[in-house]
Amino acid sequence: MTVQVIEDRATFKIPYEFLPYPIVGDFYPGVDRSSKVICDALITKVVINKKQDKTALVHVEIPAEYIHEFITIRRP
Repeated sequence: MTVQVIEDRATFKIPYEFLPYPIVGDFYPGVDRSSKVICDALITKVVINKKQDKTALVHVEIPAEYIHEFITIRRP
């Protein structure tokens, strides 16, 4: 997982293995390690590559205040 912080937003790149894949512009629930929803995560990019064997690389943007709690997104 890669993270980048710009002002009050944090961007993560996370693997995603479920179908259907997220759509850019959608909001998914952002969760912590205990699977508790902590924020809304904006889908900013979805990369699907044959090398990744059906695993998409999803770029999500969350409020920077959750940078240490956020772990992944949950299917809505």
